[in-house]
Amino acid sequence: MPTYALLIKYTKSQHVKVGAKGYIDIKAGSYLYIGSAKKSWEKRVGRHLKKEKKLRWHIDYLLSTKSTSIEEVWINQNSCECETAKAIADLKNSAVVAKKIGSSDCRCPTHFFYIKNGFTNVKELLNKLIFATVKIEKNSITLNSTADDNHNS
Repeated sequence: MPTYALLIKYTKSQHVKVGAKGYIDIKAGSYLYIGSAKKSWEKRVGRHLKKEKKLRWHIDYLLSTKSTSIEEVWINQNSCECETAKAIADLKNSAVVAKKIGSSDCRCPTHFFYIKNGFTNVKELLNKLIFATVKIEKNSITLNSTADDNHNS
């Protein structure tokens, strides 16, 4: 099943209501969300990129603020969402923001992480886990051609 990683920036600190979870304090900085899509990862990621949408999942609430932007999207067509979240949790510069965000249907503590000091080692890990960057244009979402080459080798 395709697993995706959203590299997210918050430009200011805020108190965000996340559905039934209640309010979560988000400080300005870098965050990472790990998700999966059973059918079309392109549609799922496209939905995440929209500011106007029905708020359904935890990540919808977290992306709904004006001071939030998705900086990059990474995808692995044959990865396990939970194994990826575990690898991110093991990074020294990652921290759990709130328990069970994005992971209410599994045993993981969370799929949403605060990343201290930027995304450099996150990107290194995603490369190691054979994730590819996604090219995001106004009306399309596709794997970068160099990433396609990496997946075929």
